[in-house]
Amino acid sequence: MEKLQASYLYYYWITLWGWAVNLGVAKVPEDQKLRVKASNRAVLTYWMHGHVYSVVYLAFGAWNLLALNLICGLLAPVNLLLNAKGYYRFGRIFQSVSFVIAIAFIDSAIGVQSGIELLFFPAIASVFINFNYEEKRDLNIALGLTALVAVGSRLLTSYYQPWVTIPNPWMPYVSAMVWLGSILIFVLQISTLFKSYERSKKEVIRSHAHTKAVMESVDDGFYVVDSDWTILYYNPTAASFLESFGVKDATGMNFWHLIPAVNEQVYVPEIKEAMKTQSRYRREFFDTASQLWSEIIAYPTGDGMSVTFRGIQDRKLSEIALRDSEQLQRAIFEEAATGLNILSPEGVFLRVNGEMCRLLGYTEQELVGMTVAQLTFEGDLEKS
Repeated sequence: MEKLQASYLYYYWITLWGWAVNLGVAKVPEDQKLRVKASNRAVLTYWMHGHVYSVVYLAFGAWNLLALNLICGLLAPVNLLLNAKGYYRFGRIFQSVSFVIAIAFIDSAIGVQSGIELLFFPAIASVFINFNYEEKRDLNIALGLTALVAVGSRLLTSYYQPWVTIPNPWMPYVSAMVWLGSILIFVLQISTLFKSYERSKKEVIRSHAHTKAVMESVDDGFYVVDSDWTILYYNPTAASFLESFGVKDATGMNFWHLIPAVNEQVYVPEIKEAMKTQSRYRREFFDTASQLWSEIIAYPTGDGMSVTFRGIQDRKLSEIALRDSEQLQRAIFEEAATGLNILSPEGVFLRVNGEMCRLLGYTEQELVGMTVAQLTFEGDLEKS
């Protein structure tokens, strides 16, 4: 029976933990879901860690310290509420700052003799769990605020007496708890950082593998170059193109040195300028070497370009044939010996040829827009 009750308690605890960790996850973009989960998990961990202190304070009858700890513990549900409402960016900044505020509050209350300032280091380090180097603005804000609070607290406690008195017999235990707590949180943070690193590494590998699979499955040639036009990657279609010029391995080589004939193409000055300005570029051109029509599209990447090229011979020939056919039809229409016109369903002249203008005695500009009724005798209209 006791084992069954314990299993139920464990089940409910795991369910509650999972629910709390996933608060607000559904309201954030896909790339932020893992960070919100990590933020919620850190809040819960720090909250539980603080309540271990509460149990010890309760056992010692240290009601003043217990009250301080419980007051600081109120910051955790506020943080969870921010994440649950979708304010994940502000929630992560608040989590970083609230941790150091709680420590500063206790530090100013009990003074330097407890050694509570040791917790400032893991508190500031927690900022790096909430933000990565790509989020420089938020990282700098959180670091600046936490450092400001920590330094301000140290200065205040150096000049003012603590306002909570701790009996001397308790002080060794409080100091020991602070040391153990600092070590515990540091170990948890190192573990979290390693897990986050491994998770990010797996995501990057998975993303690169997916991107590579997509690029290698397309029929268009694709390659990536840095700002110096050094080739970083190219897909099998591009590899086949390079092999036709005797180039086996182009990775790490300058694109313009591989095939001298490419430098003669009309688009070269334009795409080089697009690289300098980091702007999108597209051009259809006739390759004089292969006597085929091709298309090249380049997208800026910040520190280089990704370039796609494809043959458009069939499409271009179709366009040319269609244009020639339209020109031929236009010539037949204009040069016909009989009057020809095109009318709308309402009888409005949309197009007329020269012979129709001559027969009716109007210019083309006058006829286009007129109706058949305007050119018909009233008697004929009544008969029709």
